[in-house]
Amino acid sequence: MSKSISAMTKCIIVAVLLCLVGIGIAFYTTSRECSNELAKTKNVLMGAYDWSNFTSDVGNNAIPTLELASLNVYVSNTQVYNSSTDTSSIFDKVFKTQDEFQIGNTSVQFGIDSSEIYNSFLIKVVTLIVLIVIAALVTAQLFLIANYKYAIFIKNSILSKRYDDLPFEDLSRELTRNDTQNEKEIAEAKKKIEHLANAAAMDPMTNLYNRTTFNNAFEGLLGKVASREKSILGIFRASEINFINSERGYQMGDKYIHDLADMIKDSIKRFPGTNAYRISGTDIAILVPKGDEKVIEAIYGALKLQVNEFQKNYDLTNVCYGGFTFFGPKEQKADIMSRADLALARAQTSACNGYAIQTENTDNYFQGEMHWLKTIREIIDHRSISLYYQPIKSMNISIKPYVEIYAHFTTEAGEKLSTEIVLAAAQRHELLVKLEEMIIDAIISKYRLINQTDMRFGINLSSNALLSTSFLLWLERTLIRNSDIAEGLVFEIDEALLESNNMAAERLFGIIHRTGASTSISHFGKGLDSFRLFRELKPNYIKIDPNICQSFDKDNTAQQFVRMLIEVSHRQGCVIVAEGIESIAQRQQVEALYVDAIQGYMIAKPQELEDRIELNWVTIKNSAEYSA
Repeated sequence: MSKSISAMTKCIIVAVLLCLVGIGIAFYTTSRECSNELAKTKNVLMGAYDWSNFTSDVGNNAIPTLELASLNVYVSNTQVYNSSTDTSSIFDKVFKTQDEFQIGNTSVQFGIDSSEIYNSFLIKVVTLIVLIVIAALVTAQLFLIANYKYAIFIKNSILSKRYDDLPFEDLSRELTRNDTQNEKEIAEAKKKIEHLANAAAMDPMTNLYNRTTFNNAFEGLLGKVASREKSILGIFRASEINFINSERGYQMGDKYIHDLADMIKDSIKRFPGTNAYRISGTDIAILVPKGDEKVIEAIYGALKLQVNEFQKNYDLTNVCYGGFTFFGPKEQKADIMSRADLALARAQTSACNGYAIQTENTDNYFQGEMHWLKTIREIIDHRSISLYYQPIKSMNISIKPYVEIYAHFTTEAGEKLSTEIVLAAAQRHELLVKLEEMIIDAIISKYRLINQTDMRFGINLSSNALLSTSFLLWLERTLIRNSDIAEGLVFEIDEALLESNNMAAERLFGIIHRTGASTSISHFGKGLDSFRLFRELKPNYIKIDPNICQSFDKDNTAQQFVRMLIEVSHRQGCVIVAEGIESIAQRQQVEALYVDAIQGYMIAKPQELEDRIELNWVTIKNSAEYSA
């Protein structure tokens, strides 16, 4: 295109130059024509008339005969004749159209009529310019066409990578090199994109697909309107995860989930198109594109052999349960999940590590995901929540009384629901943020109602506090709005959750500290990284992991760890709480270590938080000692 523009410019320049040359030639020929006409007229005037005896009749005869534009006659410098017409024009000023001669004492000045010469000049100039412009335009167009064809040739050569056809050797060599380099970079970029896509679709602990991928695959199967085959949805629940986490530690819990995922992957590998997905902390789902009950029996048969061996090796009461259902195109996702959930519930009441199949929809209010979704929404809409508290006994009179608050949920009919199950269902339906906001609102309202300014309320936070930006914004605004009581609130979060995302943990603790509230790390003491977490987050409270307190009798290292933790924390002004104290021996041991406070059923059991309860420390202290 640039070459085409250059060619057009050159044609215009050449056309202008040719026009100027043509105008110059026309000017020269017209000048010669005027000079010749003047000379001819002069000769006629001098030879045809007697100027020595001049009369006006001579002048009047000469003007029309010789087509003069003007005639002036002077005798002895006296004007005796004047044509009295002024027909001079710009043309007459450019070209010589007037002359004079003298005979004796008579001087004659005359001007020829230049209109015809002038018209001839204009015709020549206009004709010449038009011809030159037409020629220039035609030439430019030919250049454009030639350049366009050339550009198409270059383009096609580059697109088809026929670089040898290009007339430029250096360009051909450079394009070949760049093409090779680009192919390598594109291949590397594709690998990176695939890696990132896989990472975004995978659960890092189990290397299974995550919930987002599950939803996409599920909707893809439901979208196959032409298919007449039945697909299978299976959900496996890791039923022992809470027990393993609390009794054997989170590392063992992670290994349990990881090994279960491997066993499920191994059991489905012989069925094409079947994939496993981790859809929640305890649940792993599978989608079988096509199958019947025999396929389910084959999958679970292969799984149960491995599960039974795993159960025996790790001394567990059970490992997992499975719920299955069939589904076809155009079914409602909620109905399918409801059937699978009901099948899972039935399996958990059957034989150890068993499974169940649910083929029909159920109208039972509390069975299936559809009903859980409705129940959770009703809990949020009607604020169906009751609060319980467990006092923490202070061993130091300078420390304010501190109680940990728990939330329990009920139905509209007043039936109590399992808190863990409600929270898990809320997470599956992406309602956990709203549920947690409702709990915190209820606790703040209760704190205002009780108006016990020397008391601190402990509020447990889930992983939403780290992962949900909207929840963090809501929490910060809520604490700012309630800045007058923020000092009485202590937000507790598990150490394992904080370790999983250091940057989010620092952001959360920064928000809480800026608003005047306090922070607490619960289940503290997983290892040396605990001290790094303590140094970076600077919590106001630390709750020692119950597993550490329960291992004092068997592990002297645990006591040394607690002593070191107490020494470091006291230097930083941090309060140490020993939680999970379940026996008199444990209580005596932690008291001997000079912890700041103790918590557990041996100190005080959880009790309902009433609107007008007297939360003075004497009552809590007496209650704790009575429990002891």
